[in-house]
Amino acid sequence: MKKIIFVISVITLCACSGGDDNNSASSNNLLVVDGVEYPLKSGTLLNYGGQSGLYNIDLDIYTLGIDVPDCTEGAAVGQGQNIYFEMWTSEPDFLDSITYSIDEDESEAVGNITVCDYILDFDSNVEDNNWTIISSGNVDVVKSGNNYTITWNLTGLEGEAITGRYSGTLMYCDISN
Repeated sequence: MKKIIFVISVITLCACSGGDDNNSASSNNLLVVDGVEYPLKSGTLLNYGGQSGLYNIDLDIYTLGIDVPDCTEGAAVGQGQNIYFEMWTSEPDFLDSITYSIDEDESEAVGNITVCDYILDFDSNVEDNNWTIISSGNVDVVKSGNNYTITWNLTGLEGEAITGRYSGTLMYCDISN
């Protein structure tokens, strides 16, 4: 009888442990600025269009407290944190699975990020939010079906370390017209 109780206990512990792994995976979606972590919730891809082989798609990734109800520019509502990338891709409807780099000259070429910044105190009720420029670094993008895994290692204009990861789907918005 003791063996049966022991086996059931081990099975129960293993089952509970598996559930915790799923929760910790979602908590890996983080924006980290100088060691302070902000949990990420969602993101958008805004397609501004382009020409054959070169397209401008902007990526915004938001923390808890910010919702994006539709595909209009400036639709984000609420309060929280946001990281933004103006990216150049070879595909008209999604980001390439490559490493993108911030280009100080802001040249429009596949794999370049021409504008990149973040905000720690976004408030949709405030007209002029305080965005902070990100001056250098790389963003790795891996697309699998409708899911993206995006990681970044960046440096802000004041030398702050900005790292993070987002894995999940992104709301796609074609605003090129």
